Amino acid sequence: MCIDLPPPICIKGRKYSHLCLAILATFSLPSSAETIITAVDTVKHDSGTSYVAVNVDENNKSWNSDLLIKDISKDLRNSYGLIGYYQSSKDADIYGNLDVSNLYISNTLERYDSFSAIAGAVISQGTFSSNGRISVSGLTHTSVYDRGEVDSDEYVKGISLSSAVLKGVTELKVDGITSNLSQDGSIYGVDWNDSKATSLSQISVSNISGLSPMNGDDSANVYGLNVNGGNLGSQDNRVTLTITNISTRNGNLNGVNIKNNSSYFDTVNIQDLNQGGTASDSLGTSFFGFQVSHASKEQETTSVDIAGTLSVSDLDIQGLQYMDAAAVMVGSEVGRNDTDNHKNGDGRASLTATEISVSDVDVKSTGSGTFFFSSVAVGRDAELTAEKVLVSDVEINHTHNYNSSRYNRFMSGFSANYGTANITSLTVENIKDIGGLYDSETIGVINTNSQMSVGDLTVNDISGKSVYGVLVTNYSRNGDYLASLSVNNLKITNISGSKGDVTGISVEMGGEVTVSNSALINVGEEEMAVVGQDSTNIKFLGNSFKAVGTVLARETLVLNAKESYLTGSLRAESSGALITGENANGIFEITRVAQPLNWIGNDEYGRWTGESENIDALYAEDEDSALLPNTMTEPEEYATIDLNRNMVIRSQNSKEYEGADTAHEGFIAAGAAVRANAGGKILLDDSESHYEIYGNVIAGNGSDLLTMPGMEQTLEDILSQGNKLFGGRISLGGKDLQLVGDVFAANGGKISLDLNGNALFEGRADDYHELKDELKGQVFHNATFVSNDCALKDGTIIHDAGDISITMSENATWIARGQSFVNSLAFSEGFDGKVDLSKDENSSLSIGTLSGSGNFVMRLNADPSKSDMLYVRTLENGANYTITMPETVTRDVASFEDLHGLRIATSNSGEASFKVQMKDMGVRNLTLDVVSEKYDENDPDNVRYNGEGNGEGVWKPGDDVVTEVYGDNGKNWIIDVTSAQEQIKNEAAEQTLSDAAQALIGTARGTYWNAIEIDRFSNRAGDMRYVSGTEGAWVRVRHSRFGTDSGVGNFRSEGMTYQVGYDHAFITNGGRQIVGAAFDYLDNDVDYRSLSGNGNVDRYGLTVYSTWLGDNGGYVDIVGRYGVLDNDFTITNGSGRVVKADYQNHILGLSAEVGHKLTNDSTGWFLEPSVQLQYVRVTEADYATNQGTMVDQEGIDSVISRAGFRFGKMFEGNKSGSVYAKADWFREYQGEQTLNFKDITTSRAGDAISIDNKGNWFDVGLGAQIGLGDNAFGFADVEYRFGNDLERTWIFNIGGRLTF
Repeated sequence: MCIDLPPPICIKGRKYSHLCLAILATFSLPSSAETIITAVDTVKHDSGTSYVAVNVDENNKSWNSDLLIKDISKDLRNSYGLIGYYQSSKDADIYGNLDVSNLYISNTLERYDSFSAIAGAVISQGTFSSNGRISVSGLTHTSVYDRGEVDSDEYVKGISLSSAVLKGVTELKVDGITSNLSQDGSIYGVDWNDSKATSLSQISVSNISGLSPMNGDDSANVYGLNVNGGNLGSQDNRVTLTITNISTRNGNLNGVNIKNNSSYFDTVNIQDLNQGGTASDSLGTSFFGFQVSHASKEQETTSVDIAGTLSVSDLDIQGLQYMDAAAVMVGSEVGRNDTDNHKNGDGRASLTATEISVSDVDVKSTGSGTFFFSSVAVGRDAELTAEKVLVSDVEINHTHNYNSSRYNRFMSGFSANYGTANITSLTVENIKDIGGLYDSETIGVINTNSQMSVGDLTVNDISGKSVYGVLVTNYSRNGDYLASLSVNNLKITNISGSKGDVTGISVEMGGEVTVSNSALINVGEEEMAVVGQDSTNIKFLGNSFKAVGTVLARETLVLNAKESYLTGSLRAESSGALITGENANGIFEITRVAQPLNWIGNDEYGRWTGESENIDALYAEDEDSALLPNTMTEPEEYATIDLNRNMVIRSQNSKEYEGADTAHEGFIAAGAAVRANAGGKILLDDSESHYEIYGNVIAGNGSDLLTMPGMEQTLEDILSQGNKLFGGRISLGGKDLQLVGDVFAANGGKISLDLNGNALFEGRADDYHELKDELKGQVFHNATFVSNDCALKDGTIIHDAGDISITMSENATWIARGQSFVNSLAFSEGFDGKVDLSKDENSSLSIGTLSGSGNFVMRLNADPSKSDMLYVRTLENGANYTITMPETVTRDVASFEDLHGLRIATSNSGEASFKVQMKDMGVRNLTLDVVSEKYDENDPDNVRYNGEGNGEGVWKPGDDVVTEVYGDNGKNWIIDVTSAQEQIKNEAAEQTLSDAAQALIGTARGTYWNAIEIDRFSNRAGDMRYVSGTEGAWVRVRHSRFGTDSGVGNFRSEGMTYQVGYDHAFITNGGRQIVGAAFDYLDNDVDYRSLSGNGNVDRYGLTVYSTWLGDNGGYVDIVGRYGVLDNDFTITNGSGRVVKADYQNHILGLSAEVGHKLTNDSTGWFLEPSVQLQYVRVTEADYATNQGTMVDQEGIDSVISRAGFRFGKMFEGNKSGSVYAKADWFREYQGEQTLNFKDITTSRAGDAISIDNKGNWFDVGLGAQIGLGDNAFGFADVEYRFGNDLERTWIFNIGGRLTF
């Protein structure tokens, strides 16, 4: 009979719409366990002969068992087809499974229009009902080309569904197809066209192989699953798809291709796909592991929804000329220029998956043409939505060695071209290009004219020739598609390129990137971490930005992350803008340690070379602005860096000043913390931001005319034609700026420094402003301006002046190192900071205009060649300037008198006043007058002040330069010490005493009071009359509080004395003689009242005594003492300097006391008058403070008398117990102390200060004693002393005695 073959079996390009097929099977089969079909008959027709094993095309059919079609083999010639099961426009019902296996056809083709086809099961325009599976296995198709090349359309299909409905079918399974079809043929595991299934849960396709044709032609295209139209699965009935072991030689390969369909999968697993390309490199091929193609109609969408994981692994791809390849493809094209290749009128494609995994991919490119590969690709009008995408272990090997730029190639882990991607987590790692193609690009993620939104984007371990971690670009800026990438967390690490071109993330051609939370980019300091150019917009926001490499902006790049760290270079070029957005907070730290440059060549020809082109931490330049017409004041646009946030910028390892010197033979260290060349503008001046900069700041020009040999005349010719050098612009300020490094501006460069609050600038400053006039026409060289492309051994040519303007306010400090030149220095009203020149000997500061009143710290020395100098062209009239000296000067200058006549400054115009203030430098605070005299260019001392010639070898301008600038109208400012000499001689000398002097005097006064300590016999021993025994041991503790209020050297001290003693009593007529000894230790702290700091006195003493106690109440007490006093103090003076010293005194003392106790035995009341005389010798002490003050403390002789009494009452029945009151009168007859001082604040002979301790003082007190049996008692007393400058002086005494 004749039947119509369904579209899937119709041959492409032919009109074989009717084939006569011989049907061997009958369709009323009895019920059994299975029905087996094993043979077919041959049917002749106009085009050849074809075979069908089971045919359902006239009536609906049913089987009550499994239907097995197997073991059919045919050797044929010319046009033949073989189908195991065929159903067309009718319904079939099988109670069981449909299994087709082991179909074989061998067809010899000798006509040009021959065809050859084989199919396991074909269902067209009918309903197929089953409660089982459809299974096809073991299809073998062989074509023999008998007469060379044959134009043959050939197809091999495992299962073909066309407008079919599958009811109850749970599984489609194809296992084993082998064919040597040519390049015009196709092999399908499952071919699904406009069909649907109600119960399908699993599709598996495996072991499909397309062999090379025997005539050597390219092999057929292979599809594991091809879907075109209809519905595959549903939201409630998803399909599990497995594709394994699919291969072809040279032809296109699709593991899965879905088009014009809505498909729902549970999971998809595709693995072991092999495309072996060995044919002519003129062949264009494609490879897609899983492809969602565009819908055919413009308003429609091919939609695939995967609830679980889409896994594609173990891919072996050998690409040919013009290769498009992807493991997962949403859309049609991988390449960048998708808009040109895309068909007009096509619809859209969409893939939604929970997880996409691509791994173990081996790609080999054997052709020389355009080759695009991406593990996951999204094409034009396509959309990918996934929670997780993971691409790993991809290796690419190019074997063709063409290196012309017209061979445009790239390989990527993920690509989007004119599409959309929304991904929660995207990871691309371990992508390697190991081939030899020179100009190939390896890219982790590429976005071309696409909109991408990614939560976590990680790119790790990418290597090749030219390598990008992430590339965002627009091939065309027309239309609705403009590239944008929105990322929450970005991580790019371990990127390397053998060609040397490595970029972490590059944004080009108007692309936009926003990182909203965190970014980590590590490509190495020598590589490009971030590049933005050509109308791009990049934003790093959120919590953190961390990068290793160079960040380059040729358009807008926003750095606003809360915590930002860059190890590398931050650069703006052309019209680029590096800025911070609103509400920037946290810290941004940039570290790019200056790189060593080495001179390669001889003295005349060579080059400074280094490992990196980007040697500056912060850099801005637009090289087109290096030369401007004289009529222009500014370029039309700048490359701008404007960072309104807290910043730390480092080009050196430490935060200490490392200095800058001229180049020396064979090596320099190049690189700046901040550099702006022509057309570059750097603004670090936000009033609410704090900036820390460690390294040099340079504003220069950067033109090759200044760095190449032999260009001097060319430069002069250009400048003579109405042009000028234009340099970069830098503005530094903010809140409490910290700048440690040198500042240079030349060849038109300008730098403004606003030092306010507690700002600190330590370093040199040089703007060559003298090139504007006196030295115009001279040429300097400065190695600090050198970059790694400089070919002048002496460094960059300094042809024109720059401009450095410094404004200082509040408590700002400039530690000016070595020699500095600035166009202007302005002190704001109320300025309390300083300019400190004292760190380097023989320093100088040259200023164009000095305005406002301020303070300078200068190292002054009687030897002018070691003394600092100021050179000022214009002084502000009426301004006042205070010069102070550093602490180190105290060791260089013996006396202030040695500074008489010393020159401190030279100026041209303006009338101001100078004074030298010596505060906290020694024992006196002095102010030295400064007077002016006319500059005499014939003064022989000029060379000592200014340096010889042009100042080479010293930190001075040189006498030739100074004479040129100041010779006509200049004046010198010199020190006059006359008024200071008078001041220390008059009665007000005490007012000049410094904090250190007050501490020295206070310590000396404390020494006196601790040395002359005097107490009565009862303080030491109590009342010994009423205890028995001849041997006695005793102990006492004494707490004392002393203070003075004399006005000079006032102190308060508080200490504890611990004393133990032992004695023996001899019984004599009328009384007892007691002989004993005691040891004591005093620990005393000294406070200096108004000073910040304290002192300490430790005393170690030995006391011997002999006491006679008369039975009649009288007593005589003789005491001898020896002790050692250890004294030390440490204070911080008003200038913040620490002053300290320590010394030792010895004490010798002798005391005699006589008294008599008058007792009323009936009442117990008593009165005990006593007198005492004491002599103490305190030895002298010679010592020095850490400031260098020499102190000679002369010895002290003290003679003190005491007269007093005790009045009290003894306890009834216990005479050893009592309470009493006491009072004493003390008088010092000598006690004078003399301190001799010698330091920079004293006269050459030194100064002396005397302390007169002679005078009277008194004490009053209370005491008690209690008996503790016949042989022991305890005692205590307290007394208050006053008079003779004593203030709030108390003594507390407690002790006990045991006799036996």
